[in-house]
Amino acid sequence: MVNGTFEDNVGFVQGPQPSGTATDDTTPGLGGSGGTFGDVIKVYDNGSLIGSTAVDKNGNWSFTPVTPLTEAEHKLSFTAVDPVGNESKPSAPIVVNVDLTAPKAKATISAINEDTGSSSTDFVTSDQTLIISATVDVALEAGAKVQVSLDDGKNWHNATLVSGNTYSYDNRASALPDGTHSFLARVVDAAGNPGATTRQAVVIDSGKPTSDNAVAITNYADDVDPVKGDFTSGTSTNDTTPLLKGTVAGLVNGDVVQVFEGTTLLGTAQLSGSAWSLQLANTPAARTPTPQRSSMRPGTWARHRPTSS
Repeated sequence: MVNGTFEDNVGFVQGPQPSGTATDDTTPGLGGSGGTFGDVIKVYDNGSLIGSTAVDKNGNWSFTPVTPLTEAEHKLSFTAVDPVGNESKPSAPIVVNVDLTAPKAKATISAINEDTGSSSTDFVTSDQTLIISATVDVALEAGAKVQVSLDDGKNWHNATLVSGNTYSYDNRASALPDGTHSFLARVVDAAGNPGATTRQAVVIDSGKPTSDNAVAITNYADDVDPVKGDFTSGTSTNDTTPLLKGTVAGLVNGDVVQVFEGTTLLGTAQLSGSAWSLQLANTPAARTPTPQRSSMRPGTWARHRPTSS
């Protein structure tokens, strides 16, 4: 009896594979042991001879198809032929499913935990030990995996199904350095074919807030008739979307100015040197902004908090 195995030597899934496994290797390595030195092993694909190889003095043999296998199911069987031409009965077939088609499902980085930025979805955080969530747009085919990379594709990690179409990778055991990281997500099918890769920038800044800065609201611009122009605190306006203006000093690269009303974020200001501005939207009447000094690096904030008069 001649028995054989097959080995996948390409792609993301490699090594010895059991019969019936999907593979993206069109020339998988075939081999066996327990043969008789001097015998010739013939290899058949769905009953058609595709080649032969000799048994070595240790009783081992190996074979690699010269013509690549097509994308289909292949039942590979083997016979042994002795030096006088007697051929054994075929072995039980090894089923090799050649799959060269990338999966249709697409995975996307959907959240990090904990996201400590100005919103829970801006991918800005002071947390260096993250849990990364990814979602897929359609159900995965059998044997497919969701993978994420935290280093722009150098290393990939299998994510775990949480529920529905959401997967998770727990990286809390390994702290990431401060900086801007390129997180990737993809789906890999059972044969090792990767699907489309999606990318998400993640900013990590675990440093303390900046100090020695100063931020102030100086005036607002009214562009609604009958009276237009720049006005200071305490004046009245019929402009419900005034342009708020101010000054700032002491910020470092990456700092921003954000404007709050109480605990409600109104927006992130545009910076121009030592000046900043923010176009307000649908501002209620009788409002007097008052500044509050603070600082910001990604994950912390330099804030002005307008309060109702």
